[in-house]
Amino acid sequence: MSLDTVRSAIEAVCPVRDDVATEGNTFRLTSGGVAESLFQEPAFWASDKLACEAFRDQALAFLKAKNAVGHRMLDGPHLDKWQITVTDAKHTHRIAEPRWSVTCKIAIFTEAAQASQAA
Repeated sequence: MSLDTVRSAIEAVCPVRDDVATEGNTFRLTSGGVAESLFQEPAFWASDKLACEAFRDQALAFLKAKNAVGHRMLDGPHLDKWQITVTDAKHTHRIAEPRWSVTCKIAIFTEAAQASQAA
């Protein structure tokens, strides 16, 4: 699975809208869920495919929970490769297998916003 496939799956459920206001409607989505702060690291996955699948599932669940009827990707999604160094008790360093994560910044347009805009 690639990021293009993930974008297509998200757009099939929640279309892209250019008129989505960013103030108060912007979230940082990761392959581990919604990040509560900019400093919260995303979940790490053993492969890029697993990270993309997890991100797709998290994004679709988030959009459904928020009753989103439109979205706009402000930044990303980005597939990140993490090289992690592990140190043992004797201070021997080794590089662990790479880990993957997906992050993006998204603004959503909800049913409530759509109703208030129509009124």
